Formats: sequence, structure tokens, C-alpha cells
Amino acid sequence: MSTIRRAVRLGNGWHAFAVLPEALAQGIGYLREQAHIVGRDIAEIPVSLSIPLIPTAHGHGLGTDPGEIVQKVQAYAS
Repeated sequence: MSTIRRAVRLGNGWHAFAVLPEALAQGIGYLREQAHIVGRDIAEIPVSLSIPLIPTAHGHGLGTDPGEIVQKVQAYAS
């Protein structure tokens, strides 16, 4: 979570890579908390996300089946 604290204090956004939807939601929640602590408007800190199609060493990826990809993208959008 130190990357999120750093993004809030010094950056202009947070870019997550190959995280599960649950981890993304937790990270965004933590980002909101940290922004509140330092007095920043959360709207000034955009969040972006990269998810490879093929699973990474951590096992996170969208997959190769179109239906599976759509399901996973919808989970991230939620």
C-alpha cells in the first residue's frame, strides 16, 4: 500500500497492474482514505489498470475465451 500513499502524496494517479477485482476495490478504498487524510480530492487522482490476457506469475490474467474476458472485465467494472 506504500505505492498508493506515494501516489496520493506525490503523484497524479495510481496505476494498478495484474490485480484481482477484490484487490483493486481494496486499493481504491485505501486511496480514498489516504486522499482524505492529506486533504486531496479523490477526483484529482485517477486510477488506471493493466491486466494481461495471459496469466502472470501471480496467476492473474483475463484469459483467452471472449466470454471469460467479458465476465472478468465486468467484475473489474463493478
